[in-house]
Amino acid sequence: MSNSSSQYIRKYQAYHGTDKSNAKSICINGFNLSEGNSHWLGDGVYFFVDGNVCSNPQNKAKKWVRAEAYSRKHKQHRRGSVLYSPVNVPINASIMDLTCKEGMELFNYIRDKFLDKINSSDEVPTKAPLDGHVINMARANQKDGGLGIQIDIVRGDFYIKFRKERDLKINHRIPNSAIIAVYKTTFIGSTKQVEIFRI
Repeated sequence: MSNSSSQYIRKYQAYHGTDKSNAKSICINGFNLSEGNSHWLGDGVYFFVDGNVCSNPQNKAKKWVRAEAYSRKHKQHRRGSVLYSPVNVPINASIMDLTCKEGMELFNYIRDKFLDKINSSDEVPTKAPLDGHVINMARANQKDGGLGIQIDIVRGDFYIKFRKERDLKINHRIPNSAIIAVYKTTFIGSTKQVEIFRI
């Protein structure tokens, strides 16, 4: 099988921030999905990518590690790492792009179904944003109470609080970062460490 670009509907140059202690294992063994409804876009591997609101995804990944380490009060001598991975989305995959009309229409359809489900059950939503819960419900098999919709990757623009925003307790609605959540790790190419820094 050739590696021609015609096999793919989208290619992302993707950056992931993590503690340096995790970096070697990820580069050798690959990523594990983060799981849980509280994540921005549900279960998945998260990356910063280029977009209308983000022209330096590598720097965003670095800022994310510093903000997370700071908020969790890790010891200051720890080191962070930025990993680079190409993410190649094949032509038979399904992308939900929340930066375009079709993606938002699909998300709103799913959100309405999610609200109907909550209304007819004893489920009580948390105060946290429910976007990840909505997408997990959409992707779940119908026998498990989900909608069974094929979604292999989601792209969205988000406002993310980095260290300075957390320090100053600043909230905004206008996005400052472009991210993707990848649900199939086979889309993720060879990962390499591109930056190590003191947290």
